[in-house]
Amino acid sequence: MPLVTPAQALRWLQCMFQSRWADRAEESLIRQGRGSSFQISAGGHEALCVLADHLRATDWIYPHYRDRALMLARGVSQNELFAEFFANSESGSAGRQMTAHFSHRALNIVSFSSPVGSSALHAVGTAMVFKKQGQGNLAMCLMGDASSQQGEVYEALAQAVRDQLPVLFVVEDNAYGISTTTLGKTFWHWDTQIFGNAITYVDGTNAQELYQVAGEAITQLRAGSGPKILICQLERLASHSSSDDQQVYRPQPELAEGRARDPLARWQKICLESGWVTEAELTQIQEHVQQEIEVAIQRAEQAPLPEPSLELFAPTAQLPNPWLQGLTDQLLHTGTDLTLRQVLNESLGLLLEREPRVLLYGQDIEDPKGDVFGVTRGLSTRFGTGRVTNAPLAEATILGTAVGRALTGERPIAFLQFIDFVGPGFNQILSEIATMYWRTAGNWTAPVLILAPCGAYRAGLGPYHSQTNESIFAHIPGLDVVMPSSPLDAGYLLLQAFYSARPTLFLYPKALLNQRYPAQRLLERSALEWTRPVQRMQSGTDVTLVAWGNTLGLCQTAATELDQRGISAEVLGVPVLSPLDLDPLLASVQKTQRVVVVHEDNQTCGMGAEILAQLQERLTIPFRAARVTRPDVHLPFNFAAQLALLPSVDQIVQTVLNLGVATGTNVPALMPLAAVSSISTAQPLDPERIMIPLPRLAPSDEAATLIEWRVEVGEIVQAGQVLADLEGDKAVFELEAPQSGVVLQLIGTAGDLIAVDTPVAYLGPVTVASPP
Repeated sequence: MPLVTPAQALRWLQCMFQSRWADRAEESLIRQGRGSSFQISAGGHEALCVLADHLRATDWIYPHYRDRALMLARGVSQNELFAEFFANSESGSAGRQMTAHFSHRALNIVSFSSPVGSSALHAVGTAMVFKKQGQGNLAMCLMGDASSQQGEVYEALAQAVRDQLPVLFVVEDNAYGISTTTLGKTFWHWDTQIFGNAITYVDGTNAQELYQVAGEAITQLRAGSGPKILICQLERLASHSSSDDQQVYRPQPELAEGRARDPLARWQKICLESGWVTEAELTQIQEHVQQEIEVAIQRAEQAPLPEPSLELFAPTAQLPNPWLQGLTDQLLHTGTDLTLRQVLNESLGLLLEREPRVLLYGQDIEDPKGDVFGVTRGLSTRFGTGRVTNAPLAEATILGTAVGRALTGERPIAFLQFIDFVGPGFNQILSEIATMYWRTAGNWTAPVLILAPCGAYRAGLGPYHSQTNESIFAHIPGLDVVMPSSPLDAGYLLLQAFYSARPTLFLYPKALLNQRYPAQRLLERSALEWTRPVQRMQSGTDVTLVAWGNTLGLCQTAATELDQRGISAEVLGVPVLSPLDLDPLLASVQKTQRVVVVHEDNQTCGMGAEILAQLQERLTIPFRAARVTRPDVHLPFNFAAQLALLPSVDQIVQTVLNLGVATGTNVPALMPLAAVSSISTAQPLDPERIMIPLPRLAPSDEAATLIEWRVEVGEIVQAGQVLADLEGDKAVFELEAPQSGVVLQLIGTAGDLIAVDTPVAYLGPVTVASPP
């Protein structure tokens, strides 16, 4: 490692003075009631400016809020930093971010948010791209010692080590997280390595030592050594922030000891003793820094205030119509019915084929499994595991690294096994994906597309595999939320979400994945409505039914039953839940003066309440309204009990009748809800014929293909004996006899597609001599 040159020494000294005196100026401005009412000091962390000398312009920095000196050394001006302090229109965030939340697109300094630690996964995602490019670039992620205890930081360290990524993790250890000491409580206190990766320690108040140790680590990192973890032992010379007083909780001897390790004072002394600067030159440097700060304050104070803005997204791109037509033609000429799973698979394949920036990342999405529901089956074989890649079972890692990759210009599609499991990654959606464009005034964009199966209405699903939760996500500004109800709608919405370049959560009901639809009927229906975010499934004059996902089909069935009662129902599908297009709903309710919103999410604060509230605010006519939803309870595993809690056709019909719609005469009685829940495919009461239905081996199965029969008609079989081999959507399985008997009838031949819960064979008592 080369020795420090006099030019470097003076540059570092100037950066340290710039940072320290800017801190003092901001503290003084707050006391005068000027500028921001909040300030975070970098006092004691100034020596980190030396890291800039080891970085290329093409390296990326994920900063910490005490990195003012490093930002100055990287090239950020005092004008820009004081514009942020005054939160004016010239600031990089247009006054949206708090002071010291650094971001600079041109200098590859990535915006970070107040939930500290979450940017570590972004740095890992960026490093994934750098490793693939092979040009020796690195991502440097800086964090405080307290934030290093975040779970997302541990996930980032694990992923970086697992993939041997070019990331330099710099922990700024000043021994405090606000008022809580971290001494003896951090992972580097207990071991000299983490996940088998060595930890490097350095005195962060000694500029020359820090420069040399960091330089060695970065040299090794660029050579492909994998990530490096640098623990910089620093001092926090000021309180945590302007809202804190550290003298309340830190003893005076400790504060005095910290001041004795002031990096600026130490480096100033070294520069004078080494002859790199004279007293006169030192005075000139200080005067220049003071003048620079005064000019920056004057400019920032005179800049106009930012205008309030509702802008949340980058300008929306349009879907290339030839691509959509090509996908439609490809699907409709297969000669078979379409499934939602098939259309999603084809649409993802189209994106992978035509967009080199697209990559899929999630657990179990590679072949041979191809996703737990088969949505990605065949794609990793076709495009390679570099484009379709299995992720660890870590939702924050899946979503956080997608942010880092998206920031570089890639277009990641992140897969969650079930939306029920989003909890560990929710911070990445709420604090990062949905805010990145807004909080940087458009300087950074993270158009991550998130795919997740959702919903119930299938046996084999318990409380953690049956949620939809759409209202939670629709509540987040900056995130689009969509939920299709049919195959072609799903294909269109997926492509439109991608080309909109907006962060989007794409929820697809697992119960609809393998239902088969005649292609031509779907085309005729969807082609009329694809340009609109609300679809009129059926016209009517007496009542408006509004639904999405699984419940849209229930509404269509209910409309048919209502028609038999002389009631004309208009059915509207709302596949785009956020942003919500209210105009078609307003027009419909204006006509019918009655509306029922149906959704399987629980009732309180659900989308139904929001839709009805907006209708009430905007309509000038009186109208009657109601909701059919799941009550505010969790869904059980028992399927009959599950169905009893979910919206049903009978509930929808009864709710419409309760709104006072005229019913006509000779109306058949409604089936009680309890009767609906008790409907089963169990064997008939005839003891001479025991019906064997095709079982549902997986919640997504709607049918299975018969491979071969293992028995013949007339053969006596024992309970548990294999009757046939079949192939469902997820696996090949054996059909076993539920009890002993003689085979009376076998339904279907090899290659036939048999629907779940329909008869596949009949057994009779052994005394039965021959089939009927």
